[in-house]
Amino acid sequence: MATILSDVERTLERSGGLPLLIRLQIDDYCNIAHSCVLPIMELLCKQVHRWQMLCISGPMEIISSISRYTSVVDCGSPLLSSLILTGVKTGDESENDVFVSIGSPTAPLPAPSYISTWGIKISPETWNFAQLRDLTLGVSAVFELVQILAISPRLTSLTSSISCSHSNPTNAPAMLSSRERVLDFSIVNLHMKSWQVHIDYHGLFPRCTFPALEDLDCNIYPGPFTPGLRDFLARSQCPLTTMRLIIKCEEAEFIEILHLIPTLRDLDITSNNISSHFFQYLGETAIRSENGPDFLPNLETFQFQANQVSGLAFNWSLFRIMLPATTSAKGSKCRPLSKVTVHMHRSQVGNLTPAVQADLASVIDDGLEIVGNYMYGDSGFNLLESLDPLQQALSRLRGSRR
Repeated sequence: MATILSDVERTLERSGGLPLLIRLQIDDYCNIAHSCVLPIMELLCKQVHRWQMLCISGPMEIISSISRYTSVVDCGSPLLSSLILTGVKTGDESENDVFVSIGSPTAPLPAPSYISTWGIKISPETWNFAQLRDLTLGVSAVFELVQILAISPRLTSLTSSISCSHSNPTNAPAMLSSRERVLDFSIVNLHMKSWQVHIDYHGLFPRCTFPALEDLDCNIYPGPFTPGLRDFLARSQCPLTTMRLIIKCEEAEFIEILHLIPTLRDLDITSNNISSHFFQYLGETAIRSENGPDFLPNLETFQFQANQVSGLAFNWSLFRIMLPATTSAKGSKCRPLSKVTVHMHRSQVGNLTPAVQADLASVIDDGLEIVGNYMYGDSGFNLLESLDPLQQALSRLRGSRR
């Protein structure tokens, strides 16, 4: 261990005053005791004024030492632009939250542009978020997000995972000042996830307006999420182009939401509440007027996973009228839909009815790219090759006649 410490010390000396990019990962495969790593951390913390990037993944004991060691150094970290901290609990730590700060109490607060923390807390009192543009963090309550957003005027990308809810949503407004009831941000990318518990997002969306939002990814289940999302989108009037949702929703409310985002180009939806009625509506609204469809007029790619569409036994021909090559109405416009991705159980692939197979083959021939993915897995398959030999032969024959 003494040799490693000496090597680190010599490397720091040889590097002179150059900015430091620090990466440190301590996992179960590491045979070094935590007590042996702490001297290295102390050595690195003496160079806190040179830190440009700090990336540490390891036990809470190691990460919490950052605050302790840098607090006695009479300087801050003015160069720090990227902070990546992933805390791992070993079972010996208490359940109390671990807060991390960098620099002495009298030094200027660090102002990174990128922060990613999991299992670690960062306090607005010990960090300057004025330059922050990209934030990834886990929180225990929605109001924590609101507090950070309120002091991050340049933030464009937010990824958040909510692991538990300690606060009562009805009391959340009392924790915020009246000035923070309605907030406008320049958020372009918003990714949110919560699977462990029921989360009430009324503490976030009624206070937020994201007029620049382009990419929305919500993995939230269970819990009624669509009412808050509908009101949020109606108020923001954002140029949303990409939306990925894993939610529990009512189909009628989901259609209302999609009517609010005519700019949408890429839609990915996973919900057991989606049925053939939605696809029927999607087809019926493909051509509504000479100006094009009123519902999802710019949709290019569509990806879905819905268990209730058993055997994919809905009318695939509905997709045909969305294809420019098959639009027959003179002067009419339709969606530029070019690709549909479906997630199927392996058992479904071999059990498609003859009518569904014929429909699939015909729509593929008309120019729609259909990609198959196995549910709960990353492997894909060629949907056309999964059809019986007769349908494959007919499809190839029709293609050769073009």
